[in-house]
Amino acid sequence: MTPEQKLKMRQMYADNLLELMALQPELFDDKATGQTITTKEHNAETGSSEALSVDPLPVEFSHAYFRSKRPAGGWPRQFAIVTAHDPNGLLTWPEANQAADERLRAILAQRGLEHFRVTGGSRDGHHEEPGWGITLATPQIAQELSELFLQLAFFWVEADRFSLIDTRSGQRTDLASWAERWLGTGDV
Repeated sequence: MTPEQKLKMRQMYADNLLELMALQPELFDDKATGQTITTKEHNAETGSSEALSVDPLPVEFSHAYFRSKRPAGGWPRQFAIVTAHDPNGLLTWPEANQAADERLRAILAQRGLEHFRVTGGSRDGHHEEPGWGITLATPQIAQELSELFLQLAFFWVEADRFSLIDTRSGQRTDLASWAERWLGTGDV
């Protein structure tokens, strides 16, 4: 198989995966273990009003750092950072990640949400994952987008405080100041 044929096949796989994720998201859930079910879904299914117990988030999420160009008007007072990469925390083909990222960007533009590129990852740059900073008044829209793209978590910045929010439960963990986690522009 030629490199061009491999690339075409991987792109077809990415397109099919995104279509399948949109049509049958339950195939990408593991509700039996509670890993991706949201509290809202749990309460609708069970009639409960209690918070859902979910598996803890990967520890690496709490140690994320970010690179981004500072928006022209400066940092918004409140913004979320959402990615579409690696649904359910599972490594995915680069083409699928890129297609999902483009879909997220299109949704942000379609909804008229002010957004800017933010790349998160390890401090040393060994792992990097492109996402979008989204200027919002509350984290609810970010949580909906994070659920739509099958993300385990997203980040929330408010008045320079940087938090990790579990998409499934809505639990917020304050981590640091945004200034401590922003590494500058780098290559975003």
